[in-house]
Amino acid sequence: MKGKYKGSSILVVGGGISGLIAGQELSALGAQVLLVEKDHFIGGRGARLACKATEHCLKCNKCLVEDTLRLVNEEKPFTIKTLTTVEVLKKHDGGFQALLSTLNPVIDPEKCTNCGECLSACPFKREGAFIVAPSPNMHPFYAIEPKLCRCSETRPCQDACPQGAIDFQKGSSRWTYNCDGIVLASGFKPYDPSNEARYGVGRFRNIITAVDLEQMLRDELAVEPTAGGDRIRVAFVQCVGSRNPRIQRDYCSRVCCGYALRMAFRLLHRQPDLDITFFYMDIQNFGKNFEKYYREAREKIRLVRGLPGDFYGLESGAVRLSLYDAEKGATMVEDFDLVVLSVGIGPNSEEILNVSGSLEIGKNEMGFLTQEGSGQGVVIAGSAQGPMDVSESISSAMAAALQLAQHLGLTKE
Repeated sequence: MKGKYKGSSILVVGGGISGLIAGQELSALGAQVLLVEKDHFIGGRGARLACKATEHCLKCNKCLVEDTLRLVNEEKPFTIKTLTTVEVLKKHDGGFQALLSTLNPVIDPEKCTNCGECLSACPFKREGAFIVAPSPNMHPFYAIEPKLCRCSETRPCQDACPQGAIDFQKGSSRWTYNCDGIVLASGFKPYDPSNEARYGVGRFRNIITAVDLEQMLRDELAVEPTAGGDRIRVAFVQCVGSRNPRIQRDYCSRVCCGYALRMAFRLLHRQPDLDITFFYMDIQNFGKNFEKYYREAREKIRLVRGLPGDFYGLESGAVRLSLYDAEKGATMVEDFDLVVLSVGIGPNSEEILNVSGSLEIGKNEMGFLTQEGSGQGVVIAGSAQGPMDVSESISSAMAAALQLAQHLGLTKE
């Protein structure tokens, strides 16, 4: 039996794993899906994760993101518009209307063959003028940020392109899209520790965030010695930007412990000579294999219950941490070659709330999106509604798609 609204049009806001999964599910039910993403590439933060596998899979779910990106790239089950922002979301004629703004990409996806000649020719690629996709399952594999291009009269990338796929004069457009339902999958925002001077992020080169470490793992960069001694020492500091009422973030981000321990295992797999110390408040359960990973962590990693209070950069590049040891009643001071701050998951809700005043959505006590009404044709998917890992985001997106499908009467033929 066909759905009551067979052929319904759906707007998905956000091109991360939640938006992609919701789009797939609704498209499979016969809906016409438009997914909009404000970035150059889809995939969101999940596409920028590193695989954490050691001698065995650690269930970090990076592969689930890649599988989804590959399917979307190959099968093209719905329409995707990148570099597109939402200016207004409102009720309209029994459904909804979105006012959208699209910055047309400099590289034409219909002409580009991903040959890379443009990247090779760019004199400002190290300054951000060129962006390389975080996944091979994306097309085009390259993007150009015109604001960071300092070429004036001639464009070496344009001259080098054998397909004539580069055009800096495409401009932008504003347009409306009428739809029967909306999926809000706008994701989350990692905490920025540079807001707290004591962490020294941006001042000390060997204090980095877990987001930075993900990129190091993707680039297969090694941890370099700075502090002296026989072994290289790495510290993970948990709950940075979480469980801290002083900065209005007194909730637990839930997934940081699991991701940090997996990154620690991956580092040890690549550099067995590392000494890793894990500073924590308490370790959150992260799945059915938690006990197994926790036992392995106690064998391979030094676990210290307590968080450092002060961070100092030394001339050598090493980082000195101080921590009050309640059991000994004294301050513990140690030097590390690298300090990784596990930054919390924060809300990314203000942009949506600012453009959707007429819709029945709001935010919860943590600042994440929440539905104030029910069955109104708007659903929220993934980490837009709270801290989630990749697998939870996928489950959330499937549930949101089902909820919207039921509201619209969509069924499989």
